[in-house]
Amino acid sequence: MKKLLLLFALVFLTAGCTLDGDDNKVDFTIQYLPTDSVEVPEFMTPGKTYALKLYYHRPNTCYYLNNNFYTAAAESSLTIAIESVLLESNNCETPATAVTESVTFNFECPLSQTSDSYTFKFFKGNDDYGKQQFTEVKVPVHL
Repeated sequence: MKKLLLLFALVFLTAGCTLDGDDNKVDFTIQYLPTDSVEVPEFMTPGKTYALKLYYHRPNTCYYLNNNFYTAAAESSLTIAIESVLLESNNCETPATAVTESVTFNFECPLSQTSDSYTFKFFKGNDDYGKQQFTEVKVPVHL
């Protein structure tokens, strides 16, 4: 009798377990938020670090800032996009009014900078045809 009870207990315990682990799975995608406006220094000096302030808004409550940025450097330019995590959820709320938020990107002006200006390209969204659009800001460099 004890063996039969133990067998039933074992069957119920294993039947209640899942092997795939999908119960706690969270679906998300990485999205880039458009930059509404920026604050950059009046000028830069090679070797110094500067705080660039980027202003944006979240389309709804399913977007979370993860404090990462997409960056792509070229000779005397840097492309920057604010990276966010978009949770695939039906419980998203769109705010009645857009709340502007900000994030800081720390940029070290390269010591190898030889040009008299540095160009920043901030992602500002996609146009009607899906082409990425950027706001370009040139900052003078004092060599």
